Amino acid sequence: MTIEDVAREANVSATTVSRVFNGDHLVANDTAKIIREHASRLGYTGKPKSIAKKMRAQKTARIFITTGNDSTPPSDKIYLACAIHLAESGFNPEYLPADKLTPENLKQGIGLLVRGTETPPEINELARRIPCVQVFGEAVDHKRIYDVVTYDNWAAGALAADWLQQDGCRKLTIITPTNAAAERRAESFKIRARALGCTVNHITVRNHHTIELNAGREIAQIILKMKEPIDALFGFNDHTIIALYPWLSDYFKQHNTRIIGCDATPELAQLSELRAASIDIHLHQIVKRAVETLIWRIDHSREQPNTITVAPELILPGKCSGSRTPPPKVEILQHEHRPEQIPSL
Repeated sequence: MTIEDVAREANVSATTVSRVFNGDHLVANDTAKIIREHASRLGYTGKPKSIAKKMRAQKTARIFITTGNDSTPPSDKIYLACAIHLAESGFNPEYLPADKLTPENLKQGIGLLVRGTETPPEINELARRIPCVQVFGEAVDHKRIYDVVTYDNWAAGALAADWLQQDGCRKLTIITPTNAAAERRAESFKIRARALGCTVNHITVRNHHTIELNAGREIAQIILKMKEPIDALFGFNDHTIIALYPWLSDYFKQHNTRIIGCDATPELAQLSELRAASIDIHLHQIVKRAVETLIWRIDHSREQPNTITVAPELILPGKCSGSRTPPPKVEILQHEHRPEQIPSL
């Protein structure tokens, strides 16, 4: 009798059955009771200790983190969060650059986390060799054999449009980079805003690192050249707003512009005169789910790939407190480099 048989009888996923037998308290008590009753009737007593757990106990479990063909540096906050949650779960996280993603190198690990909005096609082939989970991005490849854990971009866009319209705004502007996740968020924002009777202007830039680092002046010039002042601005993330602030603070105050970002960054709340709201995408919840999914995938390689989304949450002006603070130091192995310490997020 297998875990799949129990899942079928209890009308739940094999993941949920696995959680119950691993003592995961996230499963509702009533659901857990039903699962155990079916398991008892079928004679299923739970799987033996998983491969992942055995290797963790032996301290030999190395899990790679890569950015694929994304230009995101390994100091990126999502990458760091992946390393932190892997280390907290008892694994040895190791950064593997895109040019080192070879079958030979992957033999040295038991799993692969891919951090990136655009996943290269070769990841699908590598996922045949090693359990693989993509963190963030859009699950656009219907032939993929790896799991994707991300947040609901469509819901985030609609949530932003709703808040701005309810606050009395009618002329909305959105700023996004050019990638699948941002385009989905922008499309949702525009559809919802127009359905609510608002007009929308869409500003696109090359990538989100450009937005965060050096595009503040460039975007500010675009906004200042508009024929009519904007009521509201939806930034790709909070850092977009922070980058614009030095150039547009007087403009925002003069026109009483409502602003909403993404990430619930504490620095945004400090700009209290902007009355800026944010959407918390729950970064650490997503990364934690990705790590849990990868651990499960190590022992269930034949299961169909999953797409797991975490719902965003609106954070009102002045309330952006950010995600939970992780441990201040976590050791991570750099591929072919000496170990380094990861700073606090």
